Amino acid sequence: MIKKINILFLCTGNICRSPTAEGIFVNRIKKENLEKKFFIDSAGTHGYHEGAPPDLRAQKECKKHNIDLSKIKSRKLNDDDLSSFDYIIAMDKIHYDFVQKKNNKSNCTLLLNYTKKIKIIDVPDPYYGNEESFIETFKIINEGIIGLIKELKKIHNI
Repeated sequence: MIKKINILFLCTGNICRSPTAEGIFVNRIKKENLEKKFFIDSAGTHGYHEGAPPDLRAQKECKKHNIDLSKIKSRKLNDDDLSSFDYIIAMDKIHYDFVQKKNNKSNCTLLLNYTKKIKIIDVPDPYYGNEESFIETFKIINEGIIGLIKELKKIHNI
C-alpha cells in the first residue's frame, strides 16, 4: 500500500479560504486522476464556526466552477494535525505564524509561495467583503493550487 500525501489547508475560521482551496485542489487532482495519491482536508486556526458548512458565498463561487463544498464542515486545527499532515498550506502569514508557534518543525508554507503569477503573499480574506471579493479570492487560490500541484508532482515524482 502506497502512503498518501496528506495536505491540510489552513485559514482562520475554515469557512471561506481553506475550504475553497480544499475544493479546488480535489477538483484538479480528480481531473488528473491523482485523487488516490492524496488525502486532503482543511481547518481553521480558530473554532468560530465548528461543524458549520463553508460560507454560502464561497460555495456559490466554487459551484460556478463545478466544485462542490457542501460536504466540508468547519473544524479547528488540532495538535495531531501538526504531525499527521505532510504539508500544512497556510492562506496567510498570520496562519503560518500560528503554526510555527505551535510547532516550528511542521511542514507549513504559504499557498502563494507556489505561484509567481500572484504578487502578494497573503490570500485576502473575503469574509467581510462582497461577492466580488469571493470571485477574486477564488482566482488567487486557484493560481496557488496550480503551482502547488505542479511542485508536488515534481517532489513526489507523480
